[in-house]
Amino acid sequence: EAWDEYVASLCKQHRRKVRAWQRNVFDSCRGQWHTATTPEELEVGWPILVDLHQRRRRSLGEPGCFASPRFTAFHEAVTRKLMAAGKLRLQWLTLDGRPAAAGYFLSGNGVVYAYQSGVEVDALAEEPGHLTFMAALRSAIGAGFRSFDLLRGDEPYKALWRARPRPAMNFRILQGRV
Repeated sequence: EAWDEYVASLCKQHRRKVRAWQRNVFDSCRGQWHTATTPEELEVGWPILVDLHQRRRRSLGEPGCFASPRFTAFHEAVTRKLMAAGKLRLQWLTLDGRPAAAGYFLSGNGVVYAYQSGVEVDALAEEPGHLTFMAALRSAIGAGFRSFDLLRGDEPYKALWRARPRPAMNFRILQGRV
């Protein structure tokens, strides 16, 4: 229902970190949270997301999902349609005026779905992934969303934020054959 209520529900150690991040990054104005609400803002935020995602994946020896021109073109088109329908939450964090992390979130039926993200590899000591998740979650609560779905995977960071695993189903849609 409210950010402070949610933070109070976190384990003591993580609650302390969240409050310190709020004080040291957001309250101090070092960190700015941006949300694309217009096509022009999407044109600013989209390249930030793609660049940060690709740089992080390459630093891990992986190609990154946006290495595929087809995948990238599909999502560029989809984000414009999602924005027009009010279902896109493309958000990014700047630290000291420079992009540090970005998130590509979808929304619908009172739920925000965390789809894709990217972080600045040169800012990992600042924990941009946690800062972005904190800001995205706070923003979602403030906007009245009742749930935040981290989608599949059981990465350890999810438990810090009180995520509860749920069973997932995979569907494949195949083109009909004659």
